[in-house]
Amino acid sequence: MQKTSTANKYATLDAIRGISAILVVLRHAPKSFGGLDFQQSYLAVDLFFVMSGFVIANAYESKLTQGRLSFAGFMRLRFIRLYPLYILGTSIGIGAVLLREHYVDCAPVASLRTLAIIFALGLFMLPSVVTSGLYPLDRPAWSLFFELIANAGYAIFHRHLTSKRLVIVAAATGSLIVVKALYSRQVDVGDHWLYVYMGLARVTFSFSVGILLYRFRSAGRRVSDLRAVAALGLSAAVLCVPSTPAGSGALAAVSIVALIPAIIHFAASFEPSTRLHRLFTWSGTISYGVYVLHVPILMACQYVLAHTLGLDLSRFPWIMVLLPGVILFVHLADRFYDAPVRAWVLARGRAKVPSNLHGFERTADS
Repeated sequence: MQKTSTANKYATLDAIRGISAILVVLRHAPKSFGGLDFQQSYLAVDLFFVMSGFVIANAYESKLTQGRLSFAGFMRLRFIRLYPLYILGTSIGIGAVLLREHYVDCAPVASLRTLAIIFALGLFMLPSVVTSGLYPLDRPAWSLFFELIANAGYAIFHRHLTSKRLVIVAAATGSLIVVKALYSRQVDVGDHWLYVYMGLARVTFSFSVGILLYRFRSAGRRVSDLRAVAALGLSAAVLCVPSTPAGSGALAAVSIVALIPAIIHFAASFEPSTRLHRLFTWSGTISYGVYVLHVPILMACQYVLAHTLGLDLSRFPWIMVLLPGVILFVHLADRFYDAPVRAWVLARGRAKVPSNLHGFERTADS
């Protein structure tokens, strides 16, 4: 086992992000696994928030503190990173809604006026004000909303966010999460207006913990395929472990406040060797696209397969066919749409953003 360089990339975290996104896809897929489900995989959102705090502190903390990056410049970089695939998912979501109204004999999901309002707000990554759900056209986008709130808060108050204060913030919001989990037996909330406070609590706790993990990270990382794969397996286990309804709240509380932070700390200490590094990094590259695009893609495919081809999705695990298709679509979208668009926007704004910051866009994936 040897030490690795202190590069900004964390390939093991990339791999964890990738496998977590795939588990979220399986959770949202048609129930065709013969009783096997992935209901605990909603905890991937908390895992993403922790990793976001870690990698954003890694990429930007010193530059914000030293005044080499302004609040406006930081938020611009974050919007550029998140927006292209987000708006693609929102656009596919409108198509999926229209397909549903065309194929399914039921009351309309929304009037054209309502859809227009939702999409108009969505163009600015703002949540819907005419539905109970924050992002009805692309449900996973709710976590991006809270992600950007956390990003903005971090950029505004970074000079005052001492480790001691972050511990206090994490303790307060973590206590709220534990109480909610034990009282209602689950914390899979935040995507509806009724539970906005829980979305804020989840992102504040996990993002703060991520920053703390970065500040107290190991001085050096070591190359170990065994430990890197072990970290990947541990994260998947937390998101897949079955639980009884009575114990789901306690399991969620323990996972969010203890297990997930511990796994991220462990994963950040070990990197894979060259033979696995490319796979791990690619997994992280597609993770955001898989997460933000899979729901509208699956919705559209479901209506086409079920109502045009007459397939019974409950009798065959079609997700095992659709999942590779989603991954392939995301890979192509990243290569020919997302990356070129972001590179073009960054190039046009190079005079406004210090040139030495552009290399951090991949590092700060969330």
